[in-house]
Amino acid sequence: KNGELVVKNGKVVKVVAGATHVVRPDYDPSIETSLRDYFDRYHTVKLDNFRVSDQEIVDSNCGHTGGECGCVIVQPCGPRTS
Repeated sequence: KNGELVVKNGKVVKVVAGATHVVRPDYDPSIETSLRDYFDRYHTVKLDNFRVSDQEIVDSNCGHTGGECGCVIVQPCGPRTS
């Protein structure tokens, strides 16, 4: 957490706010049909309720945009290379 010691010998020694790093890969939206069917069959939560918006992650009172608090930082992503 920005160089601060937060765990020592398997124990949390300090809780600090940090950024949430995410990726937003391109995908074929048609997969959502089979995902919706899967959620309807095997889960008690609906697919639309499973999604988490940035506003649900971000600490809206932090006032920062660079990841110092509960900000969302989008990381680049691309195809895997071998």
